[in-house]
Amino acid sequence: MLGAAAFGSLLGAAVTKRTAARIGAAWAYTAGCLLFTGLLGGLLGATAGLRPALWVATLGGTAGAALVLLTTLPRYRLPRAGL
Repeated sequence: MLGAAAFGSLLGAAVTKRTAARIGAAWAYTAGCLLFTGLLGGLLGATAGLRPALWVATLGGTAGAALVLLTTLPRYRLPRAGL
C-alpha cells in the first residue's frame, strides 16, 4: 500500500498528461499483480500454514525492498516547480 501511495504521488507530480495513460497501464498491471500475489499467499497459507506463509511474505518483502535500494530510485528527486 505504501508503494501505491508513492506511485500515485509521483504520477500527479512529475508526469505530463501525455504520458499519464502509459503510467495508468502500469498502475493496472501492478493492481493485477497484487491480486495474484494475494491469492497465491492465501493458497500458501491454506496449504503450508500461517507461520510459513508469513515467513515467505517477510522474505519476499525484504527482497523487494533490497532490489529497490539497488536501483536509482533512492537518489531520484522531483524537479522544482519553476523549471
